[in-house]
Amino acid sequence: MDAAAGAIADSMNNRGDTPLHCVADGSNRHSRLPQPAAGARRGHVDVVRELLAAGAIADSMNNRGHTPLHIVLKNGADTVAHALLGVGASIMVTDARGLSVFDLAASAR
Repeated sequence: MDAAAGAIADSMNNRGDTPLHCVADGSNRHSRLPQPAAGARRGHVDVVRELLAAGAIADSMNNRGHTPLHIVLKNGADTVAHALLGVGASIMVTDARGLSVFDLAASAR
């Protein structure tokens, strides 16, 4: 793994979001995202896989206590959820409000 790619994969913005959070959310609010990740939108499982391969931590929590899995399930991005679960993302983590990934997934349906 390229050291620079690993550093980007683990970097955080002022909200505690890593590039993996931002891609999971379909946003580009992380200034250090390289192309093509900067243009990624929700459901881009290839970008998620690239970030995971570069060392992104699947269970990293942002300032709200959300993991990337919380975000993708809230947004209904099932393909991305499968990729995160495939690398061992935890389904047991709760966010700062005590909501589980199941709670967020149910609210998205």
